[in-house]
Amino acid sequence: MNIIILYENPPEFGGMETLLLRIYDYFVGRGFNVFCILRYDVYSARGHLRKNMEFLGKDYKRLISRRFLIRQTKKFKIADVRLAIAMDLFSALIGPLFSTIQSNEKCIAIASNWGPGYFSMQKKMPCHPMSVVQSYNLKKNYCKDRILFMSSQYISDGREVLGSQWDATLFPLPISVGRYSLVERNPDRKIIVSVGRLSSMKEYNFYMVNVMEQLIAKGYDIFWHIYGDGDYKTQVMKAVERSGLMGRVKLWGELPYENFPEVLARAGYFVGMGTSVLEASAAGVPNIVAVAYDTSGITHGPLYAQEYGNLGEIVKTQTLIKVEDEVQRLLLLSDDDYHLECSLNAKAAKEYDEKILLPKLEDRLALKPICPSCFFYLFLEGYEALRWFLKVVCKLK
Repeated sequence: MNIIILYENPPEFGGMETLLLRIYDYFVGRGFNVFCILRYDVYSARGHLRKNMEFLGKDYKRLISRRFLIRQTKKFKIADVRLAIAMDLFSALIGPLFSTIQSNEKCIAIASNWGPGYFSMQKKMPCHPMSVVQSYNLKKNYCKDRILFMSSQYISDGREVLGSQWDATLFPLPISVGRYSLVERNPDRKIIVSVGRLSSMKEYNFYMVNVMEQLIAKGYDIFWHIYGDGDYKTQVMKAVERSGLMGRVKLWGELPYENFPEVLARAGYFVGMGTSVLEASAAGVPNIVAVAYDTSGITHGPLYAQEYGNLGEIVKTQTLIKVEDEVQRLLLLSDDDYHLECSLNAKAAKEYDEKILLPKLEDRLALKPICPSCFFYLFLEGYEALRWFLKVVCKLK
């Protein structure tokens, strides 16, 4: 049985890219043939390339054309697909098309949202043709048990865009709890660690420089180790230099994923979001879950204080506190309270175990396929033709 994962991934390696590997390895381990069609190859250089991974670059957008999709499935020798997992909103347009190009088997299309900004285009440009067709797609070609969102806040965002009657299934971000629960901790309580892309959404890398400056001025003997790379790296380095904290804040560059447990073993505390803060929690590292895109330095606190599934969003019903105050709280913990903090986070992380969550993804194979309407894929054909025409006209000019 064939499964395909569709993802218009960014050019950086992050939590979503790790999640894709986790899903891939799970289904391969269960005996399925798994194919991946992605935009950027962020796997080869890191030694994470898998069999049947294909990268289309800018041509990824052309997959909404049935003709182009047919050519690519023939080129990559992809036989009839039973389950299509879309990991972003654009890719959710492609999944239903497999049912229209396959003669022997219809495809079960799954739309997933494990990251912020899923509906950003719909909120900014609701009348844009692509916003309209993406909204139509989620309402007509998917239903609740085929739409997997990682938190109730993300589901609420969907209702704001698609209407109060729209719904999705809560499906938190899965991690390998077993791998990180085995980390032998020997923490240095002077060290705060952050791991993740230095790019948009991770603005905590800026305000944490100010947090460090304030806490050191109060007499705390602490260090902040940053692991990651991206567009923000130069700006973060300049902010550190301006603060005069070059000896206290260290940028180590990108961290190989296999070395993450070693870093967590020595970490006294962790500041981050998404996959990395979950894995730090599973290892028993006291942490602060940063808010995506936030520049003011606010948080709901550690993982165990979050609403289930929330790994970086503001929840209106929960209290917000200053990151500086929360770091100070952690620094002042007694040894007994520190160990309790470790245990509370490790316990909370167990609810995100892939051994619990990924079988529920496999259960979607029992669902009945939904065939998209003719209007849907004819509109996509027309949209792609118009996009191609305008591109040619612009070149002619």
